[in-house]
Amino acid sequence: MITTFKSKYLISLLLVFFIVLLLVNSVFTLLNGHTIVKNNALKIETEVVKRRTAGIITDIIHGADLAVRGFALTKNDQLASPLIDVFKNKDSVFNSLDTLLVKQHYDMSKFRELRAEVEDYLTFSREMIQLAKQDSMRQFVKLLNEDRGYGVWKKYEAFYLPLFDYEDSLNAKADEEYMNAISRNRIIQII
Repeated sequence: MITTFKSKYLISLLLVFFIVLLLVNSVFTLLNGHTIVKNNALKIETEVVKRRTAGIITDIIHGADLAVRGFALTKNDQLASPLIDVFKNKDSVFNSLDTLLVKQHYDMSKFRELRAEVEDYLTFSREMIQLAKQDSMRQFVKLLNEDRGYGVWKKYEAFYLPLFDYEDSLNAKADEEYMNAISRNRIIQII
C-alpha cells in the first residue's frame, strides 16, 4: 500500500514537473520568437535606411545634375524632366528616413543639415535650368563652375558615414540577439 502511494505520488510529481517544463518551454519559445521577429525587422530596417540614404545621392542629386546638364546641352525639355521627378519624390525619401531615424533614436542634426543643403541645391538646379532656357549661358557656366554639388557631397558624407556605422552596429546587435534567442531555444528544447 505504501509502495502504491509512493508510486502514485511520484507519478503525480513527475507529471507536474513535466507540465512546468512544458510551460517554461512555451513561455521562453514565445519570448525568443518575439526577439527573433523584432531583430529580423530591425535588420530589414537598417538596410532600408542605408538604401534610402544612398538614394539621396543616386536618385535626388544625380537626377538633378542629369537634368541640368542634359537640358543645358540640348535645350530639350524632356531632358529637364528628371528634376521634376526629383521634386516629386524627394519628400517621400526624406520623410521616410526621418521616421526611421527618429524611431532608431538617431541624432538628427546632420540629417537636417543635409536635407537643407539638398533643398538649396535643388533650388539652385532649377535656377540653372531657367538660365539655360533664357540662353544666359555665361551666367550658367559661372554658376556651374561654383561646383555647389561638392558642398552637397560633403554634407552627405558627414551624414552617411556615421549613419552607416550606426546602422551596422544596430545590425550586428540584432544578429547577436537573434543568435542568442536561437541558442536559448535550443537549450530549452534540449532540457
